[in-house]
Amino acid sequence: MSASDAGLRVVDVSIPSAPVQVGAYTTPWGARGVDAAAGCAYVPGGGSDLRVIDVSDPADPVEVGATAQGWAKDVTVVGQYAYICDYYDGLRIVDISDPASPTQVGSCDTPAYAHDVAVAGDYAFVADGSVGVWVIDVSDPANPVQVGIGYTSNAFGVAVAGTYAYIADWSYGFRVLDVSNPSNPVQVGYYATPGVATSVAIAGTYAYVTASESGLRIVDITDPANPTEVGFYDSPGSAYDVDVAGSRAYVADDTAGLCVVDISVPAASGEVGYYDTLGSASHVVTHQGHSYLTDLSGGLAILRYSGDCVPIADVSVSGPSIGFTGLPYTFTGAIVPPSPGDPVSYTWSPVPDSGQGSAFASYTFDLPDTYSITLAAQNCGGPVSDSAQIVICPFEERRVIYLPIVVRDHWSSLRVRVSRCPAQTHRMRTGCRSFA
Repeated sequence: MSASDAGLRVVDVSIPSAPVQVGAYTTPWGARGVDAAAGCAYVPGGGSDLRVIDVSDPADPVEVGATAQGWAKDVTVVGQYAYICDYYDGLRIVDISDPASPTQVGSCDTPAYAHDVAVAGDYAFVADGSVGVWVIDVSDPANPVQVGIGYTSNAFGVAVAGTYAYIADWSYGFRVLDVSNPSNPVQVGYYATPGVATSVAIAGTYAYVTASESGLRIVDITDPANPTEVGFYDSPGSAYDVDVAGSRAYVADDTAGLCVVDISVPAASGEVGYYDTLGSASHVVTHQGHSYLTDLSGGLAILRYSGDCVPIADVSVSGPSIGFTGLPYTFTGAIVPPSPGDPVSYTWSPVPDSGQGSAFASYTFDLPDTYSITLAAQNCGGPVSDSAQIVICPFEERRVIYLPIVVRDHWSSLRVRVSRCPAQTHRMRTGCRSFA
């Protein structure tokens, strides 16, 4: 856990009631928001900086880069960019393609105080306090431009799914905005939370809203115009932030630390695990089987909750063994057991054209060669991997010839594709057959 005096502590919570520290790393600042991607954790330090920490080995986290601008409060990572929510200066966009050298490439100031940011497609949505939601076009990261405002009373948290933005509006409850036209967001739904709404996460047809002393509220958003509470979890502390993975909600619960909540039946949600932090847990994100939890006085904790998970025992990769340049090919990963009961992370290598993070990956090859496609799958157990090979031939090697055959005394033609790719030539035997 990172903190001004404690740094980063890595804790194994495979037994939720008995967490064990497995690693440590010291940072110069306490931690606030957090996001994780591609083996790194991105931690706003609160005072001024964003820390990039390599967590590919949770037992040995290592800081590899940092920025030193503004007053970073939260961060969202999408692709090669980190979108930093800066309390005083709005949105800052940092290129993290080289984690060792994160570089700010663009910024867009907001008029109030920025608390949270969500990114969907070409737009960033900044929860900007009393102004509401600031909609920013980030299609050109070097030149982000404000294009719309979703007026609310005190936007504190924001999540976007489809054409709707979901707002935790502090003491004014939970709001739903139609953002199909980003330049003109329109409120279409509202739910009065029993406590101060601080954050929101969307999974399927439910919104999970932290409502401070009133815990976690589960809201059915099937009809965006009529959001309806269908369940709740009364946390022991003050619910401040939430992330959802599979059938679990992970709640940063202020002085009560992290609460792990079973949400498989919303109307009967209940705690199944917890971790008590040193001070006040503020933000949480779950990525590839780990939960990254920030604490205002205790820094960053990297946690694993196994609960009733069954570790993946094996994975196999299937796909075509031969192909041609310029054509798409799909590979599939199958895990054993097929339903292990915990979120599964899928990492393909090399990086596919599409499908990274899923059990299906699509590749297009530009050059003739033999390629090895590897998939690593992981849940609460260790990673397992498998590979498949594909021989790629030049597209121009494809040939079509016509062979004569006799069918009931009539000549016909059989169209056969022949590849001249080395060691992959296809042959067809022909012969005569009499018909009665």
